[in-house]
Amino acid sequence: MKNSDFPEPVCDTRLANCPQWYLIPPTDINMRISDNIKKCAVFIGTKVSDPIERIKWRGTGFLVSFPSKVADSRFPNRGFIYLVTAKHVTARIAGNDFFIRANTKDGKSIIFRGAKDHKWWFHPNPSGQTDVAVFPMIQTDVIKNLDYESIPIANLVTDETISNEGIGAGDDIFVVGLFSKHTGDEKNVPIIRMGNIALISDEPVHHHLFGNIEAYLIEMHSIGGVSGSPVFVEKPVPIALGNTLVPTTIWKWFLLGLVSGHSDVARGESIDIEDEETGATSSINAGIATIIPAKKILETLNCEELASYRAKAEAAFIAKNSPTLD
Repeated sequence: MKNSDFPEPVCDTRLANCPQWYLIPPTDINMRISDNIKKCAVFIGTKVSDPIERIKWRGTGFLVSFPSKVADSRFPNRGFIYLVTAKHVTARIAGNDFFIRANTKDGKSIIFRGAKDHKWWFHPNPSGQTDVAVFPMIQTDVIKNLDYESIPIANLVTDETISNEGIGAGDDIFVVGLFSKHTGDEKNVPIIRMGNIALISDEPVHHHLFGNIEAYLIEMHSIGGVSGSPVFVEKPVPIALGNTLVPTTIWKWFLLGLVSGHSDVARGESIDIEDEETGATSSINAGIATIIPAKKILETLNCEELASYRAKAEAAFIAKNSPTLD
């Protein structure tokens, strides 16, 4: 059989710039945004009674993967997986048992229950508060049955990424998150909202909960439930035609950060997105959302305690799987 009898493999790099090879291309191969990107998002909620008891999905979280230093594909699957959300989402559910819903490979979903005293990790610098919360997802058989994609930390935007990739005002962005009016009954149904970067500056941005913080501004209407959602920036991949670089229809994505709040015309300040649902304000959404930089997520994941946990887990794996000496 000749090589020409086999279909040419297709490389899809839309998901966090990670190559995914297909002999049979997925049906969305020509879409600018892959459906797979929605798989990084999970919904976070608490129980309410209005009038019947149910889970009200209040915010969005997403999965990030931290690579293991152990050179063994068995440990752990896809590295260390962390759930990331906004710190103010965890404050909203504090004192109550909370729930996380994630989709499964059988087309349904599973709901994890978290205790009201569940520990979250926040940014390690107390003098540089920011709206980030993370916790490690334990690698179990249940996790392996999830239909999920995690965002590699290599794709988190840092100051170096901004410089090297020329990221700035006007660049296209998209947000994956919860739409509180249609969350899905049997499984998560995240939506994608589009916009662009409005401001990246070395001037601090005022946040009504955390004071003056490092943040980006994007032009996009925030709605209830978007808190904690991942924000991606898109950059075209140029190709060379002779001595000229021209943009192509191929795009690479970077995690710019997470949604924290939005600006309100009447008060001129960043407000809790949930206020839209509760009617706590009658002012108009300015269409400018506050984004916590991805580097703040990375700094949180690299805090001393989480780094120590990763080192201990890797050491235990090496000790258990090392060959026996004769």
